[in-house]
Amino acid sequence: MDLIIMASVPALMLFISLILFSEKKGLKVVEGGLYTIKNAKGQYGMLKVLKIEDNSVLHSLVFRQMFHTRPKRVQFSALSTKPRYIKIEKRKFSKWYAELLGTMEVKPREITRYLGS
Repeated sequence: MDLIIMASVPALMLFISLILFSEKKGLKVVEGGLYTIKNAKGQYGMLKVLKIEDNSVLHSLVFRQMFHTRPKRVQFSALSTKPRYIKIEKRKFSKWYAELLGTMEVKPREITRYLGS
């Protein structure tokens, strides 16, 4: 009996490690996150998450500037001064090929202006 248990422990450990390390990690979505996103035309844009509601809905700003390649860094002050507000489900956002560039403070006036509270 001991021999069977000993033989199955390494196999079980291998199975668990294969599951853990082969699983694609989800995108980390954070308030204040500045993300690059890819559109249907293959162009890249920028999105800032203002607020995450109930861990499922993102209140965000999408900037008008488009890029032909995915930006590695962006000067936030150079982005459009009139971004578009969108509300999107977190599960749908995960399909936008988003990548987190960094985080920045969500200003109280952004919350007031776009969320009204």
